[in-house]
Amino acid sequence: MAYVSHCMNNRGKEFSFFALEEDEGERLDRFLASQSLGLSRTYLKRLIQTEKVWVNNKLVKPSY
Repeated sequence: MAYVSHCMNNRGKEFSFFALEEDEGERLDRFLASQSLGLSRTYLKRLIQTEKVWVNNKLVKPSY
């Protein structure tokens, strides 16, 4: 099963990612940071906190 994650940065640019079963259990900010965007985990955590990250078309909380 694959999971789809969408992330929108503060400039309105949207990114989409596909996570596989082996990615399950990994922190969302770490997973997004591993996708070679050049964005820090701190920045990605801020995007999650400000409701700019979705997983399977649902907003997620930092604890996801």
